[in-house]
Amino acid sequence: MKAEIIFQIASAIFAALAAFFWLLSSLIRIPDIMDAPFTGRGSLTDIMRRQSQLSAIAAGFASASAAAQVFAIIASQISN
Repeated sequence: MKAEIIFQIASAIFAALAAFFWLLSSLIRIPDIMDAPFTGRGSLTDIMRRQSQLSAIAAGFASASAAAQVFAIIASQISN
């Protein structure tokens, strides 16, 4: 299999994973500040931390997707 195709497939997989983690992040409900406990599980800071962690994972996969696209372009230029 050509390197270009491998990088394109990897890019698509990374992009799908990024979308999945951003979807998970977006589904986390942020409670009204008056309804959230101040500490512990379910606190506003805990919820925001979980949302931030999922977004960070998604951003990592998006970066990997972009890098794979760069390598796919380079591979296509080398093979020509």
